Amino acid sequence: MGFFSVQYIILSLTSQLLETGISERSDTALLVTHLIYFSINIYGITMIMLFGNIFKARKRLDSTTYKFLTIMTNKSYNRIRM
Repeated sequence: MGFFSVQYIILSLTSQLLETGISERSDTALLVTHLIYFSINIYGITMIMLFGNIFKARKRLDSTTYKFLTIMTNKSYNRIRM
């Protein structure tokens, strides 16, 4: 969950930059958009890897462990989505 707190810090910093009007300078606006796109891409890649590993592990693990893993990932996904 530490990665998601880093992503939250990045998004809060970019929103503060946009609110203070620093984004009028083109360099800062470009940096902000790159940070937003980078954090979104990293989030998508980690979710794809996480679900891919769970679906691979489903063949090896028993059903109770698989249910536990899917419940935990659904809880973390719902927490992030809110």
